[in-house]
Amino acid sequence: MKKTIFLLILIVNLGIKIQAQDFNKQRREFAIGNIGINGIVGGLGALTNKKKGEKNFKVFMKGFGQGCLGGTFQILGKGLTYQIHSKEKLSYAWAARITNSIGNSITQNAANNINFWERWHFNLGVLRLDYHIREHKFKARIFPSAIYGTIVTARQGTLNLKKTLQTGIMIYERDGLVTALGGQSIGLGAVSSIAVDKNVTGTEYYGLMAHETLHILQYDNMIWVNPFLNRTDKKLKERSAFYQKASKYIYLDFNGLTILGLYMAQINRPWECRYIEREADFYSRGITWPDCN
Repeated sequence: MKKTIFLLILIVNLGIKIQAQDFNKQRREFAIGNIGINGIVGGLGALTNKKKGEKNFKVFMKGFGQGCLGGTFQILGKGLTYQIHSKEKLSYAWAARITNSIGNSITQNAANNINFWERWHFNLGVLRLDYHIREHKFKARIFPSAIYGTIVTARQGTLNLKKTLQTGIMIYERDGLVTALGGQSIGLGAVSSIAVDKNVTGTEYYGLMAHETLHILQYDNMIWVNPFLNRTDKKLKERSAFYQKASKYIYLDFNGLTILGLYMAQINRPWECRYIEREADFYSRGITWPDCN
């Protein structure tokens, strides 16, 4: 009997140890991925927006360092989504989004080849909010991709105002499954809106909300794409008075093309093998999936 109990304890401890090793392995992988990608795009973007007379290596290293810093804040923001699940409080979505937005701003500044603290932005509903510290200038512009996301989710349910205020994310609920890429699901995160099946309750509900909030953060993470198009944007403003005027009120982003391309490239893989879903499960609910070939 004693030997049996000892063997069971040994098996349980071994299982916990293996699980902990898997968790730490994936935590390192996601951390390296977030920090490394932001560092690279920060450095390359800085080179793209290099000013006359600046040295390539110095510009790249500054952008790389700032990008890594931005990636670190993104990780912290993503980690905070777990509190939605574990504490069962939707309000942690605000902390997660604000922290993640700090990281996004730093990386975008890096790719724009400006100091990490010069511009800060936050996406709220269908608006992109910017504050330029040097100019002491605040801007609020329409965010077209967020309008698209709102249309996609609003068509599937009814706005829950209370939960929207609790999260800063437009929450739409319906009685049944929602339509998502690849079929139907209990939840869908689209740019700055979430549609959920209101029949999901309890711990499962908060895990779902944490997961979909993480998808909102992932979309915002792709903002580094825009700095690579600064020269094109400048030429368009010089050639078109209409475009120049519209840019004061509308903020065009190309995040969607990047994240949709990444998702569609893996759409035929099992759900748990898609990078976006694996990362969302890891940070929002602490779930680790086996490695995929």
